[in-house]
Amino acid sequence: MSYSFKDGIYKIEGYDRKKPFCSFLPGIAGVLGKPLWCYYVNRGQVVSSFGVKDKGSPILEFSPGSIAYQKVSLDGFRTFFKVNGEYIEPFGLLNPDKCNRDMLINESSVGITEVNESLGYSIDVFRGKTPAEYNFFTYALFVSFFPQLVAGPIERSTNLLRQFKKKHNFDYDQFMSGICLMLWGYFLKLVVADRCGIYVDSIFNNVHHHNGGSFLIASILFPFPHSTTISITAFEANNKNAL
Repeated sequence: MSYSFKDGIYKIEGYDRKKPFCSFLPGIAGVLGKPLWCYYVNRGQVVSSFGVKDKGSPILEFSPGSIAYQKVSLDGFRTFFKVNGEYIEPFGLLNPDKCNRDMLINESSVGITEVNESLGYSIDVFRGKTPAEYNFFTYALFVSFFPQLVAGPIERSTNLLRQFKKKHNFDYDQFMSGICLMLWGYFLKLVVADRCGIYVDSIFNNVHHHNGGSFLIASILFPFPHSTTISITAFEANNKNAL
């Protein structure tokens, strides 16, 4: 699924391999709330220009889309880190096929993510947190262990590789404890959080028909659908770079 829209977020999978497009993201900034805009394209780290009032008052030089999508990977925001003597650039032009890159857009923000399980392992070894793994099957298991989900679970080699090497015996009490935790998590998500989400959506989707008391209750309940979902999906990807 290359394109999807859920919970007010438009997601483009593999955005840097799609046909080029550009758009403006409006906003406000400063104590006085002065207008601020951001001009982005679906290449590189996406931000091509930004400024105040209109495109005639850019802070970062403005270029039309036909030029911006070609230049942004070289002249826009860029990130580098060094691994084993080599410089790596997330969201760069090299080796895009080895990464999963997504763009997330809503009415007030634009974000990008890059997931590279193999590179995440190399970083751990370079930092000295984990000794190099020479067993091909253990390393292959680590690389292939990750379901491709939006919010994980993607675990780092520091924690996961050593678990592959430990001897594990079936423990009925631990098994039942895990089942109980899963059922409790499903209850919190499907019964509590989703019910809160219905109420919150009904308030914020019809702001002109509610009063301050309704907004206060909705604001208090707003974190529950999000925090419960995050707790169930376990670990957020440590090797995702987000703008």
